[in-house]
Amino acid sequence: MYATQFGSSALVTEEDRDNNISFDSNSSWMPEAVPQLTVDMYYRGDFIYIVSTVAGVQASDLDIAVESGVLFIKGVRRKPYKDSEVNTELSECFWGEFMRELPLPDNVNVDTIEANLNNGILIVKIPVLKVKAKKIQIRVS
Repeated sequence: MYATQFGSSALVTEEDRDNNISFDSNSSWMPEAVPQLTVDMYYRGDFIYIVSTVAGVQASDLDIAVESGVLFIKGVRRKPYKDSEVNTELSECFWGEFMRELPLPDNVNVDTIEANLNNGILIVKIPVLKVKAKKIQIRVS
């Protein structure tokens, strides 16, 4: 279990610890010590879309939250085998915890954010509020 700015999560299991995915459950979670999730972010119509490849990650291994105008995406990619049961010849895949913090503009509706995971692609859809400019009357004194 590890703590973040938006609560704690038990994404890391005993099996993860056996596979050298270790986290200090007695300390605060440190974003700078965790690999950054790569994302694309773009506007289309009245929405901001954030897209990321998270191949091999289950929805239950992802946490997405908004706090103080920042979108947090964090998760863990688990090995499909135990290190102790194999003789590794080559190890290039990334396994373990990842995260990303993305500041959001002020004109988004954080109450209706949607997230979808399909075939290893995570898409977060954020509605943009339409803000009208207001004309200010100037009084002469």
